[in-house]
Amino acid sequence: MEKLRRAKKGRKLTGVCAGMARFIGVDASYVRLAWLAMALVPPFNHLIVIAAYVLLAWIVPAAEREAEASIDVQ
Repeated sequence: MEKLRRAKKGRKLTGVCAGMARFIGVDASYVRLAWLAMALVPPFNHLIVIAAYVLLAWIVPAAEREAEASIDVQ
């Protein structure tokens, strides 16, 4: 099984969403939309979602090699 890593290639901010997308095998846009929806939908507090993103950016290690950083899903 592949490890969760922050992507170096195809990232917008810190690579958390691109890394999560590669880990679960979907397009990064879907993961970004899910994060946005969680921030805007009432059951979730937007500050908690932002704090979770920052925490993941701090905890999840960056991809070391280019092969780990690519987000091409087959």
